[in-house]
Amino acid sequence: MLSFLSKIIKFNNLLLLGIYRTDDDLSFYTLVVKKKGNTLTIISSAMYDDLESLLKDPNAKLPVILLMDGKGVLNKKIDFKNDADIAWKKNVDFNSIYFTEYKTPDAGFMSFSRKKNIDDIILQMQQSKLQIVDFYLGPLLSSLLQKTLAREEIVSRDTVLLFTNGSLSEIKKQSSAIVQNYTFAESTLSQHHLPLYGAALHFFLKPVQVSKNESESISTENIIYQKSFNYFGVGMLGMFFIALLTSYMLIQYYLGENAKLNEQNLFSNQTYEYIVNLEKQKEQKLEILNKTGQLSKNFLSFYVYALSKSSPSSISLTNLEIFPVPKEIKPTEKVNIIPNLIMIKGFTASGPSLDGWLTELKKMKWIKKFEIVSIKKDKKNIQQFELKILLNNV
Repeated sequence: MLSFLSKIIKFNNLLLLGIYRTDDDLSFYTLVVKKKGNTLTIISSAMYDDLESLLKDPNAKLPVILLMDGKGVLNKKIDFKNDADIAWKKNVDFNSIYFTEYKTPDAGFMSFSRKKNIDDIILQMQQSKLQIVDFYLGPLLSSLLQKTLAREEIVSRDTVLLFTNGSLSEIKKQSSAIVQNYTFAESTLSQHHLPLYGAALHFFLKPVQVSKNESESISTENIIYQKSFNYFGVGMLGMFFIALLTSYMLIQYYLGENAKLNEQNLFSNQTYEYIVNLEKQKEQKLEILNKTGQLSKNFLSFYVYALSKSSPSSISLTNLEIFPVPKEIKPTEKVNIIPNLIMIKGFTASGPSLDGWLTELKKMKWIKKFEIVSIKKDKKNIQQFELKILLNNV
């Protein structure tokens, strides 16, 4: 799990913290760097007289690399051709000290200190909520910048590093109080920040010239787990917020769609009721038209014409009522019409003509049946008659 998280969680933004101890107090120098690809960029540098001021810096939340120097940190050159130096190194108890060593082909340069002194500082920084991921000792890491600066003498903190043919050859205390500044691309670093930049280079690149031991007080695993928890926590919170926002948007969308459907349903109900009313009106009007004979296959004039044409000249028709009204029409009463009925009144002086006409009427397909209501003869032998004709398919 840790190896997997280590591939995801990278310390690409670092706070390099230089702690310089004197007899009286501590001085703090900070350098913020950012690694992107193969490029290491200096973001900012600062100096603080006390820890409280340092902790107010927003960059104090970044992973921290310590570089400790000053009182309690010693520097020594070990000449590989000098038996005394070789014997000294063999007799060193590395279980009781922390060291940072810079090697050249001819010599080794070591900055070292008692473990307790360094562990006390590491513990103090951890109790101040700083995330310590590694530490270094002394001014030697500025040697990694010699090729970039192209100088034979580099002042690192209060130590002068002397180079011969590009290789570190001597170290000595600075005698001058003048602060030296060094330019890198668009950034300028003082001699106090220079070893911090060298520590950043070693942390990311791990050049073989430098070696060091580790502190059991520093656990990068806890920092990785903490950063993982923060990242995943923020990620889960972001996903929850997105899910909540999506849910809210969907609810608003479906509420809008539901409102549209309710509106359509309301219009549909109104339309349905309107259609039902129209159907009722249609039935009523069809009933009226049916009663008036307007829905008959033949126009009313057809019946008038057919009856008039079929009657012989000896027969005179005095009254012809198609779909008669049985009683007098009054404004306040409903008009009742007798459908499919024709009433005919007339007279003739020839009985055979009347009989012949009635025989013709029987042959007409649109007449369902007819009835002789009355036949009377007057003193002049004129027959008065009244017929009732019932029509087909009205």
